[in-house]
Amino acid sequence: MLPRISISLSTADGRSINAYLVEPKTKPKGGVVILQEIFGVTDHMKSLAGHFAEQGYRAVVPALFDQVSPNAVVSYQDAEQGRALAEKCDPEKVLMDIQAAADRAKVGDRVSVVGYCWGGTYAYLSACELDITSAVAYYGTRIVEQLDKNASSPVLFHFGGKDPIIKPEHVAEIQAANPDQQVLVYPEAGHAFSNADRPNYHPESAELAWQRTLEFLAQ
Repeated sequence: MLPRISISLSTADGRSINAYLVEPKTKPKGGVVILQEIFGVTDHMKSLAGHFAEQGYRAVVPALFDQVSPNAVVSYQDAEQGRALAEKCDPEKVLMDIQAAADRAKVGDRVSVVGYCWGGTYAYLSACELDITSAVAYYGTRIVEQLDKNASSPVLFHFGGKDPIIKPEHVAEIQAANPDQQVLVYPEAGHAFSNADRPNYHPESAELAWQRTLEFLAQ
């Protein structure tokens, strides 16, 4: 079992937020910040940190809801509550929280941000606004609303072809605004297809996206 600990991060504006840290067994080859869905730092997010650490990365999962509700974890059956918490979060503070996590995860100058759903949008924003190596955005629900911003780091986008929230025209807009980035669509997958704890889990697409993510981070 890899060392897994709860830590505290200090943000640029003087706040303190909780985070979950997993260190690899050997010297880390880079850092990864994992950004939550609208359900908080769930067991799934923690397991992802373990998976990245097994691949040699120092993994940090910041509790992005802490600015409005410390340590909040929402049931998958209560998406409305999760959305309400997400709406209350100040985007500037969320980016500060991600920066604090990136500073903690960084190995040398290497740190990437990987986000899911709500966190997928912030992964894209991190590539636009923060000094990071790269970003991976899994089905970021509001990326299409942020296309006035330009990514200064490489971004890998994953979308489900059967996602009722992020429609094909949205994916096309994202690709058009990011012509030099990889935008990948999994035709048989829906929203949240990589989360094994949710009903839309699509194992074949999840595994392919995982392998592509690791290849992308290794670059």
